[in-house]
Amino acid sequence: MLEIRLVGPNTCNRYKLMREIVLDEAARANIKIALVEENEATGILKYRTVNLPMLFIGGQKIAQGNPPSRKKVQEHLRAR
Repeated sequence: MLEIRLVGPNTCNRYKLMREIVLDEAARANIKIALVEENEATGILKYRTVNLPMLFIGGQKIAQGNPPSRKKVQEHLRAR
């Protein structure tokens, strides 16, 4: 199972879009994922950044601030 981590406030539109893209593309590729969402201040602060949200796939940061393209998410999902 592939771990996907989303960091940031879940009320943010960019965060919501990142979440939607990841869930859609994982379902489309039939890849089982474990979605870990860090929305609380204590979880967010350990990253020492204000440029949120962030998206990690398999421990690798693939997006920060703006949502990645669907193609980029597909590539990272398949590479794992």
